[in-house]
Amino acid sequence: MGCPLRSKGAHTASVSGREWLAPAASAHRFETSRRRTEAGRASTACSCGPPLRTPRVPSAHYPRKRQFLMTGKALIEDLKHHVLETMRAEANCAPLGRGLRNFEIEELCGLGLHLDHHDHYVTYSILHVLIREGTVQVVRLRDKDPTRYRLR
Repeated sequence: MGCPLRSKGAHTASVSGREWLAPAASAHRFETSRRRTEAGRASTACSCGPPLRTPRVPSAHYPRKRQFLMTGKALIEDLKHHVLETMRAEANCAPLGRGLRNFEIEELCGLGLHLDHHDHYVTYSILHVLIREGTVQVVRLRDKDPTRYRLR
């Protein structure tokens, strides 16, 4: 006997109270996964298809995950503080200064990873978090000049 969801061409499934139209295969997997989760079984599958992946276990079952997240957030805060302190010590990064380019700030901070292709991503990400927080601003002297950063 086949699954009634598999026989339909498409059907609606409800996710967080919203209805959406899904192809039969994805709707079938969604419904099967939802039924298994509601029943509390994680290893059985619907009779019409192969076993599905086990649903993710909530993070409450992994107490160390919270510890790692807290450590990661602390590391990001330390990096932001380090970049800000380095920029405060540099005259070009003053609020009325010319600003420094991403790789120049990276060299001053000692955050260079010396990779072939993705070397400046750490500093770039931290600078854009600081821009979003309003402590750093982007400086463009002319349209074709490279992007520079300075303190607000």
